[in-house]
Amino acid sequence: MSGRRTGIAIAAGMPLSLSGPFQVESWSPTQLGAVDDAFLERLAVLYRADAALHNRFEAALQQQELVGEEPMARGNARRGGITPLMQAAARILRQDQGPNIAAMEFSGWDTHANQGMAGGALDRLLGQLAEGLVAFRTAMGPAWQTTTVVVMTEFGRTARPNGTRGTDHGTAGAGFVLGPRLARAHVVSDWPGLAQNTLYEGRDLKPTIDTRAVLKAALAGTFDLTSAQLDRVFPNSSGVRPSTGLMT
Repeated sequence: MSGRRTGIAIAAGMPLSLSGPFQVESWSPTQLGAVDDAFLERLAVLYRADAALHNRFEAALQQQELVGEEPMARGNARRGGITPLMQAAARILRQDQGPNIAAMEFSGWDTHANQGMAGGALDRLLGQLAEGLVAFRTAMGPAWQTTTVVVMTEFGRTARPNGTRGTDHGTAGAGFVLGPRLARAHVVSDWPGLAQNTLYEGRDLKPTIDTRAVLKAALAGTFDLTSAQLDRVFPNSSGVRPSTGLMT
């Protein structure tokens, strides 16, 4: 897309979804505590001789000034939930010339044992996710009106619990699309049901929709992309059309 805006990974590493030929920024809370200004000035002198590293160093300093120390002061994402990271992402995204796409991960969902019911491990994770999404919407302010959020998992869970009161890796999973540009609140699925004869391989919820169809619709509705552009985002996907009726 035209312009200077880019993407950012709110993570220590670069997720596969943001890999490619274009430069992408990254930011994550430091685990080493605050660094004083004198140390940063000495680092700047060392980096100044290398154009590529110096530019990245300056960009990192700008992100630190923007985000501040609040996410770090609250502890890591597992203890404090995803809320501090979502608030930091909002501060970065809502800049006039800030990134227009962000990717972040929220781990801990591999509930093979003691998944629990109300108040259990999965319930607590879903609560943290909900709180983080609400905090993100609030922190985005007026920029929320042009924002779309997609929440998705890389794998589903089995339809039945295992012997350790958890669930194993499954096939189909749930995802969420949120934002003002959604056409309406509804479930996008040809729901197959959970009866024994409808389970995939007798153990999993049956997949009925390609994740790329939802992502294509979200991208098209948010960035006004053409079908040809969407097929560049997802190579070899010309047979997967965007989900209809998802976005306005």
